[in-house]
Amino acid sequence: MLAHRSAFFFPRLRDALLLHCGGALDGVLAFDYGMRPAGESEGRFQYGGLPKLVEETQAAIQAMEERGWTVTHLIGHSMGANSVLLHAAAAAAAAAAAPNASAASSPLRTRVPHVVSISPRFDMSVDKRLSHADLLRLIRDGVVHLKWRGGQQVPVTLETMRDRLRTDMTCIRQIALVADAAQTSEGDAAVGAGAGVHTLLIHGDGDETIPVVDSHRAHHCMLTGQDPGSSEAAAAAGKELEPAVARSTCVLKGPLLSASSPALTVGSFQPALSPRLPHAFVPLPGANHCFTSEEACRTLLQTICLWVNEHAKADSAAEEARAAAAAAAASAPPADDDGSADRRGRGLGGHVHKL
Repeated sequence: MLAHRSAFFFPRLRDALLLHCGGALDGVLAFDYGMRPAGESEGRFQYGGLPKLVEETQAAIQAMEERGWTVTHLIGHSMGANSVLLHAAAAAAAAAAAPNASAASSPLRTRVPHVVSISPRFDMSVDKRLSHADLLRLIRDGVVHLKWRGGQQVPVTLETMRDRLRTDMTCIRQIALVADAAQTSEGDAAVGAGAGVHTLLIHGDGDETIPVVDSHRAHHCMLTGQDPGSSEAAAAAGKELEPAVARSTCVLKGPLLSASSPALTVGSFQPALSPRLPHAFVPLPGANHCFTSEEACRTLLQTICLWVNEHAKADSAAEEARAAAAAAAASAPPADDDGSADRRGRGLGGHVHKL
């Protein structure tokens, strides 16, 4: 989980995953870390810097793997939300370029099958918080300061601005392209497991920092391979969605959850939030960027836990089906040239290996 590890909803999310998803994931371990310099991490916050955050994401994955753990989910918020999407896109691009290469051959090759991106930014154009006078001063002096949350003054340099402008979020369409190829080669059973990367986008439609239209654009790009473009075009796309986008936009049927609300189920969303949707988007009504209201936080946590559990069950069922098919193939007697079963016992001494 990538964000400010001790801020906002992340401590509660970590506890919720351990409490409600441990059975489905069988030995779940949540590793949350703060991107530099959030929380206990060293360093200084840098405007832009997404390529470095992607490298940090891979470093965190490798640290887990070196301890014998398999990383099955990446969860990120805000800049962390961009980082997990860009990491998934980089891994998908590496897999598409060299499908038979080993994971060690590329620093970003590790494919994590499930990605949750909370409030990502898609529009990487010039920051609208910078005025025309700020931009002129940036060109003249090489640096301006942008007021961040909590009153922090963040330096913006020409290099960090170029870094932001060079970040092309349309590369996330690679995630869906690899998933489509895997599903085509493996059939419907691949929907539950193995079909590339499954993603969940969640965004509050009251987000004052990154507008919810950014997630509309990201979702549309992953499903169609195209960016609807401007905010106006994306808003129009949200009203007249293409069928694939409409099927994967899961709208909460009721209000945000209160303390007395029953737990969310798959049927709490229209259409149903299920593993049959490889790239789902859930807009949460009224929620702000950090989901600070109790209702928004509660709804966010339950949505993520529901999605994780449903995909874990689908993955397990698909794995069992593959193991059963492999066992049946291994135990089947060889056939003679005429297609009849071998009655002379040839080849019956083989072993069926438990997968």
